[in-house]
Amino acid sequence: MGRLEIIWFCILVILGIIRSATMERFLNIVYYFAFRADAKFTYYTYKYTGVFKLLNTPYMKRRYEKGGIKDPVAHLMDVWANPKTGMSSFFVSALIGGGHGIFLLGIHIWLEIYTYLPDKLDLYVIISYFVIAFVFNFMLVWHKDKYLKYFKEFDKKPRAWKVKWKWISIGVILFPFVFFFMSMLL
Repeated sequence: MGRLEIIWFCILVILGIIRSATMERFLNIVYYFAFRADAKFTYYTYKYTGVFKLLNTPYMKRRYEKGGIKDPVAHLMDVWANPKTGMSSFFVSALIGGGHGIFLLGIHIWLEIYTYLPDKLDLYVIISYFVIAFVFNFMLVWHKDKYLKYFKEFDKKPRAWKVKWKWISIGVILFPFVFFFMSMLL
């Protein structure tokens, strides 16, 4: 099986998965908890590093008021933690999409070891895996802002459900990276 056949196989598998409503819900749950974790991490980082104190100085308040912003801290948190336009959305998108791309690379490395694939990863193969991963995530999470609908639904869930899925999400996010590095050790 050549590289091109593997890439087409991955594309066909992903197209089959994209049609699955269960997979869409699962990825949106993972995205929800990754987004929340990043937003909380950003908040506590700013709070304990003195960024909030710096923004509350008279000089910074005057500077922000010239731009029409009354509360610089609230504005900064909106820039980071707004689900629709916040920087946390972009960071988590890259983390999850990159994780899927790395997972596909790990599968490719395993296939090179245990099959008769040539022992060479070309740049176009690496780029195609990441493109496949980002298209996969786009179709299941970000297309037509599906994640915003799921965010509203998941906010209403009970605490026990959130704790369970938080741990599952951590595992799902870490697994591709662990798998890739383990495949590099072979």
